[in-house]
Amino acid sequence: MKPSLPDLFSVLGNFTADAIGNLITLGVSLGTSIADLASQIGQALMETLYRALTIASETMIDAFRDAVSAAYQATDTLSGWVWTANLGSSCLACTAMHGTVHPASEDMESHVGCQCIAEPLTPDNQDEESGVDWFDSQDEATQRDILGNARYDLYQNGVSLQSMMGTKHDPTYGRSLFVKPLKELTKARR
Repeated sequence: MKPSLPDLFSVLGNFTADAIGNLITLGVSLGTSIADLASQIGQALMETLYRALTIASETMIDAFRDAVSAAYQATDTLSGWVWTANLGSSCLACTAMHGTVHPASEDMESHVGCQCIAEPLTPDNQDEESGVDWFDSQDEATQRDILGNARYDLYQNGVSLQSMMGTKHDPTYGRSLFVKPLKELTKARR
């Protein structure tokens, strides 16, 4: 079960208080000027604002996805859905997921900041080009832009897009996609 909004937002107060308290303690011990300390506190407050906006955005996206999933599961005529990413501006994980077909009973579990959608599976999109095929057809500059230089080199040496991503489970937030760290990818190649 997902945490409530009050629970999600309640941690921000503690996070902010701890961050500002640490800044003041460090500032006093180092002799930081008040102007510099004020700037650092402002940055800590901006981090809190960013986190609050992320929580608000993700809550809205989750509500939309939950409604879509419930509608898909409630119909007898829909057999599934297709993961649809905005190719060219999506992350590596979403590019790899684009075009994959999922049963109507499966929820779309992506990652924070994901802009992908679960389109209903229809005769028009059941043979949609996969994200992997789309990626393979791109020029080197586009591939490097999506992967970065180190991942591009791994890709050229046989590491697939799918093996560069993984899933993890958080007891609070559930399953989500992530791009594996380079350290993990290079360790697996040895």
